[in-house]
Amino acid sequence: MSQAIGIDLGGTRIKGVLIDTLTGSILHQLITPTGDGENGNWQRAIADTVQALSHEATESIQGIGLSAPGLPTPDNTAIACMPGRLQGLEGFDWSTYLGKSVWVLNDAHAALLAEARFGALKGVQHGLMLTLGTGVGGGCC
Repeated sequence: MSQAIGIDLGGTRIKGVLIDTLTGSILHQLITPTGDGENGNWQRAIADTVQALSHEATESIQGIGLSAPGLPTPDNTAIACMPGRLQGLEGFDWSTYLGKSVWVLNDAHAALLAEARFGALKGVQHGLMLTLGTGVGGGCC
């Protein structure tokens, strides 16, 4: 088994999972309110979520993926552009903050990739995903 942590930073909730990267099985899950606008409390909540999920792991964590609204930097270390929401998100270096390598991706793109690897789009040549929640997003493959 190979384990990783996935974090989805949303407008209302932070969803964290410890997954088996070979099967996509969720081994443990945590959901925390985002606290958008509460001066960075969501950053601390993400760190606490990563720590709690790490304690649930039965082997070393292979990586951390973080999905968030906005456009990621070219090297996928931060969100480059997300105006008006989640104060402090733009340019925030997750790897430095968490002390571990973190891959940052747009949340709708992350959902699309998960469906393509483990879900409804597995084995499909072309797919489209629209995400509707606090915000609206999408992606295609």
